[in-house]
Amino acid sequence: MPTIKNILLVTIIAALVWIFAESETLRTSDVRLELQLIADASGQHVARPADESTWSPNITVELSGAAGRMDNIQALALRPVRLAPGSPGVPAEPGDYAIDIRQALAALPELTGRGITITRCEPASIRIRIDELISREFKIVVQANAELEGPPEVRPALAVISMPRRIADAIPADTVLTARIDADTLARLVPGRREVLTNVRLSLPDAHADALRPDAHARIDPPAAQIALTLRARSASTEIASVPVQVRLAPIELARWEIAIPDQDRFIANVRVTGPADLIELVKRGELKITATLALSFEELERGITSKEVTFSDLPSSLKVEADNRTVKLSVKRRGS
Repeated sequence: MPTIKNILLVTIIAALVWIFAESETLRTSDVRLELQLIADASGQHVARPADESTWSPNITVELSGAAGRMDNIQALALRPVRLAPGSPGVPAEPGDYAIDIRQALAALPELTGRGITITRCEPASIRIRIDELISREFKIVVQANAELEGPPEVRPALAVISMPRRIADAIPADTVLTARIDADTLARLVPGRREVLTNVRLSLPDAHADALRPDAHARIDPPAAQIALTLRARSASTEIASVPVQVRLAPIELARWEIAIPDQDRFIANVRVTGPADLIELVKRGELKITATLALSFEELERGITSKEVTFSDLPSSLKVEADNRTVKLSVKRRGS
């Protein structure tokens, strides 16, 4: 007659047999993966889609294995599966290839040594292109829709583009990189003052930039430049019919000399003022006065000069003042003589 101890022993053994059988039961599972095409470890070759317009990184694989070994298999979907030139199932040399997905995934650490097999892939294969990556040096030029005082300074003067050889071969040898300064930036600059712009982005001409733009492995180093430039001040001019003449001499001489100027010489006629447009506007509105100065020194007073040219002083240096006749007649007498 079986004892309770024997019954418990048989029950435990039966449970273990059932658990083992259950763990060895064949099970299948679909896993959705994302493929990522990358460069090899040396950075000399890169895998990319053979046709960008039809490329999709998403694939579905059916995995089969013992139920006990399929636990956590969905963790495969948590990170992209990276395919590089020279990795299992992927050629290392440049060219276009059809890649068997099952062969490329067979070496995944999550699958090897676990008795899990790939029974189906959707799609079964993908077409990729292996490109050789090369570097080319390009001169940097500044593009600014404005008149500049002299050529701008660019630092650095050259930049390097790393890109697939097939793209590099299509770019002419005399192509330059452009540091384009947009209209909003130009509007903030002060004409006539040296300005330094940092982080001005670099780009190839549009025809070649379009070829580089979709390529994740193409890069410009450095991607931006520093530009020093001076905007040419916008020039304008105005004419003043008459400008008054003011006499200037040392205060101590005022009590010693009598100075007389004929009526016809008390104004300078037809005075032309040229300079930055903003200053000329102030002159036109009368907010910036133009005055002709007749400066007399002690020696000139002692000599009793009878004429002298006036100057247009006390004005911004960027203004240029001209007149057809700047000579003023005068008479000088010592007081009390």
